Amino acid sequence: MQYTGVRSDGFVANAAMTLPILDRGQGPRRRAAAQRRSLQGRYELRRQRLVGELMGLHTEAERLHALAERFSAERRREALELMEIANAAYRGGELGILELLDAFRSAVEDELQGIELAWTARRARIELERVAGGGLP
Repeated sequence: MQYTGVRSDGFVANAAMTLPILDRGQGPRRRAAAQRRSLQGRYELRRQRLVGELMGLHTEAERLHALAERFSAERRREALELMEIANAAYRGGELGILELLDAFRSAVEDELQGIELAWTARRARIELERVAGGGLP
């Protein structure tokens, strides 16, 4: 190729560089979107952990409550029968006072154990309400 007044027998190099004349804020926008996705992921992970903890606490509270009610009902009935039998045997002269007192002591221990189970169930329910932020039925 020949141009008038220009020699073309040497090496020619061309370099190009793009300059962002109109910065559309894509860098900060993409960074903000990535931060938003990261925060959403952390929020969802935390939410799922709390939901799992709430479900576990709810199951435990319900289980303890049912156990306490069943234990108290069964033991109370059995304790009343035992006290009636012991009282009848004492009146009939088959048992001494110590055996009668032992039967009553056993009934009281069963009642105390039922109360302790109910108390444990109530503590589990209180912990559930604390974690849930109240408002449970």
